[in-house]
Amino acid sequence: MIEAYKFECLMKDLEIIFTPIELNKRDQVLEKYYEHLKNTDEDILKKAVESLIDCHPYKRFPLIQEIRETIKEVYNRSDFSKSEDDPVDCKKCDGIGETIEDREHLGRLYPTAIPCECEAGERWKRRLKKYKMRK
Repeated sequence: MIEAYKFECLMKDLEIIFTPIELNKRDQVLEKYYEHLKNTDEDILKKAVESLIDCHPYKRFPLIQEIRETIKEVYNRSDFSKSEDDPVDCKKCDGIGETIEDREHLGRLYPTAIPCECEAGERWKRRLKKYKMRK
């Protein structure tokens, strides 16, 4: 889990390199990005942002799905993915613990992280529950 202000700092790093988000929509857009990416480990998200800065092929600000794909690549290359606690590769989520499903909100479909049914998904649910209890 990443705190909102740290997440915003990482998004500012992306805005320096890529076309910034329109000022009149910035808060709404960042809120939506945070909603979709807040359950990501802070270190992995930092590495994903660095990777996007180095390798993102477009001049525009990365889409949520592009950030998620980069997070997955960083995770798979990192020591996090080689933890003894990780289940043998789940075919549905690749051991990350979450899958992406389109959910409707206000008449539009948005990609949403959903916990997987595997062991990693159960850990993901427990971490989310602990986080919510701290609020």
